[in-house]
Amino acid sequence: MKNFITLSIATMLLVGCAGNEPHDSIDSVYLNNPYRFLAMDSKKEYETIIIQLTNHIEVDKRAIYALNNRALAYSESGMSQKAISDLELVLKLSPNSYVPYHNLGDIYQEKGNLERALELYSDAIGRFPDDAVCFRARAYAYFESGRWIEAIRDFDSALKLEPNQKQNYLDRASAKEKIGDKDGAKRDREIASHLKNQYLYLN
Repeated sequence: MKNFITLSIATMLLVGCAGNEPHDSIDSVYLNNPYRFLAMDSKKEYETIIIQLTNHIEVDKRAIYALNNRALAYSESGMSQKAISDLELVLKLSPNSYVPYHNLGDIYQEKGNLERALELYSDAIGRFPDDAVCFRARAYAYFESGRWIEAIRDFDSALKLEPNQKQNYLDRASAKEKIGDKDGAKRDREIASHLKNQYLYLN
């Protein structure tokens, strides 16, 4: 199952063209927000933002947002080990957001290391238990692991926090079908049919 993550307004922002910035200058959005993706248009843009963020990190080695966003640039450029190193450092600095936990969990999940991904999503839940996104991220990892009951429980928790999130009902329905609960799946899809779509990020 694909990993759908609801983003805050800040993390939904597709920030602009880093390739147009000089190498010694950086848009402040990269320093003030921990993003879930960058989605740049070219290799050159990634190379430029990596240089800019590296210059900033050399001055401030505890720049959590810069480290998180450089990790994204590394990851989206195919340099997953460098991304992991940056995100592991971010977690040691006790970030005040679930975003780096999920970014690192996503990398491990893509590598097939679901147990490590689950550990990270669980750590995020421990630190941010009132955020439905954290439960939803772990639910998808459980789903991908074939642990349907655990996935359903996490979708339950996410829905308690965000009862109008349509996608959670649809995905919980899929998990219920896996355990043979066709009636429960039908009810969830019926509820979802009356709800509006919300902004989701497809990992």
